[in-house]
Amino acid sequence: SGGAIRYRLYTRWRIHGSDIVKMLTISGFTYFLGCAAIVLIGYFLVPHDILNSSTGASVGLNALFVFCAAALMAYFAMTVLFHGKHIKIGQLKFQIPSTQMAWLQMLLGITDSVLAGLVLYFCLIPFVDIPFGTYIGLFVIAQTTGVFSQVPGGIGVFESVFLLALPDGIDKANIFGALLAYRIIYYVLPLIGVGGLFFIYERWLRARMKRWANEAREKISQIPAKIKNIKHTKK
Repeated sequence: SGGAIRYRLYTRWRIHGSDIVKMLTISGFTYFLGCAAIVLIGYFLVPHDILNSSTGASVGLNALFVFCAAALMAYFAMTVLFHGKHIKIGQLKFQIPSTQMAWLQMLLGITDSVLAGLVLYFCLIPFVDIPFGTYIGLFVIAQTTGVFSQVPGGIGVFESVFLLALPDGIDKANIFGALLAYRIIYYVLPLIGVGGLFFIYERWLRARMKRWANEAREKISQIPAKIKNIKHTKK
């Protein structure tokens, strides 16, 4: 996974393990703040009947709205009441940020989600006419549902929620093609690019370590000769 690769790289850069866990936790939480904020906005932008009047989907959407609203209110309340204090989770200590920092976290998370949503939006607009405000709310709701499902990449869950939310008159085959294009553009192509860079980095690092090992072996092999020269000099 991405977290495992980052952990491997950070440890090589001599970053302490606890600091790495903090970095990964904070970055993930920042993403969640942005998603939660867009879910709240999208709840009011997405028409109430967009889920095809499905009772189960409506209940799930309302539950997601309540959860995100409660989480955001609790977090911002903590930044006001306990700013500067520490909260301990297991062996890790996190300092509660200021309210200003919390707003910046949320804006950064929103920006990340909006940029990701733009990729799919440009794939969709040839097939469906949907306002961007309505779309981004729907996108994040589907994306957040995929994250909470614990399915890797939300594969299948994201697509199902998104297709379910669209009106019946839209050609779902074209929409599925757009979703597939989104997966390729946003996930597969970056994976190939970064995977190639990671492979090159690993090869370079291995060659560097091999060179260091050869230099160390050469220096070690010279030690007996140097000791012998020192003894001859003393005589």
